[in-house]
Amino acid sequence: MFRLAIGPYFAIAFGLLVACSSRDVAPGLAQCGASGCNPNTVVSSSGLGGAGNGTDSGTLGVTMNVFVVEFDHSVTGANTWSTASVQELSGTFTVDLPSTLGTILTLSGGSPLAFDNVLVTGQGWVSAVPATNSGHFPGMRNIPADSAGSVNVPLLRTNDLDFVSTLPSTLPLTVDSTKAQVVIKVVDANGVGVSGVTALDMGAAAMAYLSGSFWTLPPVIPVPTTDVSGLIMAINLNALSQPGGFVTATITGINPQGLQVTVTGLIPVQAGFVSYGTVLFQ
Repeated sequence: MFRLAIGPYFAIAFGLLVACSSRDVAPGLAQCGASGCNPNTVVSSSGLGGAGNGTDSGTLGVTMNVFVVEFDHSVTGANTWSTASVQELSGTFTVDLPSTLGTILTLSGGSPLAFDNVLVTGQGWVSAVPATNSGHFPGMRNIPADSAGSVNVPLLRTNDLDFVSTLPSTLPLTVDSTKAQVVIKVVDANGVGVSGVTALDMGAAAMAYLSGSFWTLPPVIPVPTTDVSGLIMAINLNALSQPGGFVTATITGINPQGLQVTVTGLIPVQAGFVSYGTVLFQ
């Protein structure tokens, strides 16, 4: 394994692709909340949510290299669980993403995997499913509109969520494989974590905040806020069993200019997956 950085990537040898298909199933767009997802709702947003600046505009098709990675767990502080510090994973993965034709493109093989005619808008997404017993959860994220033809899909290790069962809760709390888990990293313009901000209720069973080396489940009063990592996790969120659903992450807090600011971002979700999304706060 080796470290990759955000932005364009140096070319490396492609793994053997063992399967290739384009499913004639349009990736339905769905807004998700406490009561689940509505597949008949088309979402349009000017928020970031890991999808780049600006509103959705038209249909953009690009050639895309998908790198399946995990976070470098030796990195702490403001860059904890940042796509700026990742290591590429070996093994076989099944990667899905939408095309401009309304189909879902699928490739199986080693990272990176190359796709043509990929849909890149504020509602673009990519998912990666590892081989059974890989030690990683399936993962998904937005395709950044300014990805320059490459995107990292970070997969969390299964033991990364061991903390869930240790959180103080009135009811026993465990990771539910029929729900979605959502990692939100609130970042500044340089892509590093932002402290002192709060995520509004997303309809999840719990909202956990990273505090130093531990995840906490803060009380409602005082209002919980992020540490320097900017990391928040929505645990056990209702989601569709197929791709195409999105949840809105709403972040509020005081910006560097001393103003109260609220920003939003769309993050793709699917039952059984751990989603990763960044929300720009400035």
